[in-house]
Amino acid sequence: MLTLLQPKFAWLKIMEEQIYKGKISFVSYEKYFATIEYSHGTKKKSVNCKTNTADSGKKPQHYRLGDEVSFQLKLSDR
Repeated sequence: MLTLLQPKFAWLKIMEEQIYKGKISFVSYEKYFATIEYSHGTKKKSVNCKTNTADSGKKPQHYRLGDEVSFQLKLSDR
């Protein structure tokens, strides 16, 4: 039973460490939200992300359509 769980956790670790590159395809400045399109193998995929909010203590990042970004994927909080 333990051997079946090890590959699953190894896959999650690999997923978090991989760095992807993509382009910003949608930005909502009011909601601090952006969509990134990227290629994973031969498939095109998209991922939604939150940008820095003004009240987080950091200077908010101002993304524009077509900006090249690099990012890491991680599981969302549940």
